[in-house]
Amino acid sequence: MALSNTSRPGSRRIRFDMTARGARPVRSVGRFVFSDGVWRLLARSLALSRRECQIVQALFDDQKESAIASDLGISQHTVHTHIERLYRKLEVNSRATLVGRVFVEYLCLSNAADGQAEFPPEFPHQGAAAVTRG
Repeated sequence: MALSNTSRPGSRRIRFDMTARGARPVRSVGRFVFSDGVWRLLARSLALSRRECQIVQALFDDQKESAIASDLGISQHTVHTHIERLYRKLEVNSRATLVGRVFVEYLCLSNAADGQAEFPPEFPHQGAAAVTRG
């Protein structure tokens, strides 16, 4: 069972997993693989809406549709529809390939960023392997 703690307005959501030994924080590390600036660039490059990007980030955290719906304040059916449309938009057929597709796009952007000033300075593009779009 996961619980959210949102005691202060504007505070970050902390999710807890209730176990036999008590509550422990649930890690949401997937979405932190990229900085906020990189997520914005990926969303622009993949033509993702703000909501689609939020759902992709939740998929990076390996959240289930029910948890995504709860966190975003929308129905599970709406989450499912967003995920189906993301599959079509990104031409993938599973969550794992969706995550892989986002990483491929990151590598493509990081290779394109070499020597271009339009990307923010925190964009970690040094030494990325060359990847071509398929």
